[in-house]
Amino acid sequence: MVTRPLARMVLSLVVLVFVAAPAWSGESPVRGGTLRFAMIDTPPSLDAHILTATLSTTVSQHFLETLFTFTENYDPVPHLARSAEVRDGGKLILIQLRQGVLFHNGKEMTSDDVVAS
Repeated sequence: MVTRPLARMVLSLVVLVFVAAPAWSGESPVRGGTLRFAMIDTPPSLDAHILTATLSTTVSQHFLETLFTFTENYDPVPHLARSAEVRDGGKLILIQLRQGVLFHNGKEMTSDDVVAS
C-alpha cells in the first residue's frame, strides 16, 4: 500500500514535471487548446444557484468566485464583496463590491454582474 506522504511526493513531482516541462525544453507556453482531465463522474449541474452535489461544488470551486466565503471556522467573510450591512431588521442587506475585480476578458465586475447572487 502506498503511504500518503509518498503519494503526495509522487503527485507533486508529476505536477512539477508538467508545469516546468515547457521551461526546460525552451518552448514558450501556448494559449488556447483543449484541457482534458479525469473525474470520478459527471457533475449533475454547474449552475451555482442549484448546486447540491459535492462533485458539482468541487468542480465549480475552480472557476466560480462568490461574494462571500468561509474562514477555517466556517465564519462568513467577504470575498468579492468588500462589506455587507444588514438594514431594515434583516429585510435588506447592502453589499459593497470590491473595486478592480476583473473577469477573464478584462471587464470589471459591476453590480449588474452579480445581481443574481
